[in-house]
Amino acid sequence: MQRCAYFIRVIVILVMANGVCAVDAANRTGSYLLKPAGNYGVGYQDIQLTNKHICPDRFYLKNKNESDFSPSNKKYCHEIMLRVYYPSKKTGLGGRYYAPDMLDWINWMVGNSHLTKLETAKLNSILSVRTYAHADSKQITDKKFPIVIFMSGSGQPAQNYNNVISSLVSNGYIVIGVNSLFINGALELSSGRVVLPPKVYWDRDGQAVNLGDLQFVLNKLARIKYKHNLTSSMNFNNIELIGHSRGAMTIVHYLERTKGHHIKSIVLMDPENMAYHTKYPLPKFNIPTMTMWSSWYKNDRHAVVTPGKNIYEVVLAPDSKNKTYSNHENFSDFSTLQYHSALQMCKVRRFLTKTGNEQVGAGNGDTIAKAINNRVLRFSNIYMKNNRDEKLPHMSYL
Repeated sequence: MQRCAYFIRVIVILVMANGVCAVDAANRTGSYLLKPAGNYGVGYQDIQLTNKHICPDRFYLKNKNESDFSPSNKKYCHEIMLRVYYPSKKTGLGGRYYAPDMLDWINWMVGNSHLTKLETAKLNSILSVRTYAHADSKQITDKKFPIVIFMSGSGQPAQNYNNVISSLVSNGYIVIGVNSLFINGALELSSGRVVLPPKVYWDRDGQAVNLGDLQFVLNKLARIKYKHNLTSSMNFNNIELIGHSRGAMTIVHYLERTKGHHIKSIVLMDPENMAYHTKYPLPKFNIPTMTMWSSWYKNDRHAVVTPGKNIYEVVLAPDSKNKTYSNHENFSDFSTLQYHSALQMCKVRRFLTKTGNEQVGAGNGDTIAKAINNRVLRFSNIYMKNNRDEKLPHMSYL
């Protein structure tokens, strides 16, 4: 036993000497994302839309960023990139993680954490992670699937939420991630051009843009030109809205304006927008709602919901006393990606786990991500598939 303890200490010392902070991570095979547990594979297609009602885009800068718009978009109207995920026949590991936004995040980390060339090369290895989604793979054609509109957080594309989206798709949902140019992180256009967010970030404008894009996509949902005749597999009578952070608050603002009578259910993950000084409790809608809080947001923001029929609240912690178990980015793929060796370097690890940075909490990220998938799927099955065998408590912890 003494010899074992000695070798463990030596290993820890060697790991720390190489700038790697050891963490408690599950054994992994092939990916640092959760493997979808449903019966279907996950396919996806990217679709670019132009909203000709907003010309020019409010982020258009004359004689400065014309190249950030499609060549055919002569009036520099607002553009939206959709990533549409759907049940597919192809299973197993798919393409690599979405590089444009991850590269932008890596560049930010390099500049703000003073990484060496060796550490930078190590951090870039995160780009080798493979997802379980397959580009333009064959869809399931003999069934119609409910539709989920996914609104991601500030500065992030829907591609950063593989864990929860792939879980839903593998269990028979079509998920449409709505990405606003200049708002939802670094995005690649159909032309191959990568559009970066502006250096000066206008959060109030961002909220208005996201809201307009959600309305635009919902109004145009059945008329979008999907590849492979995907429309034939979509059940337009069953629509759910899911959002994280400002994306969740976009859903709240949308329902305040429209009442959303055509929406079957909504899932809100850490809904907030600091530019709008979000106040709690959130407004109560006559739509089944599940609000999920990271433990840090729940306590720091004194966040609550108004109780009611078909209203559910979930806190990502074992109990109310554990305030640091989860944080804002546990809803994104960082919950499980944090265990990749590239993100275990001490400088990066300190950034990810520092509470004020709103990244990941002290709890096991796999456990948290699995709990998110479980709660979202069970809730969606109840209200989107009428599965009354599923039961959820109105208030729950992990």
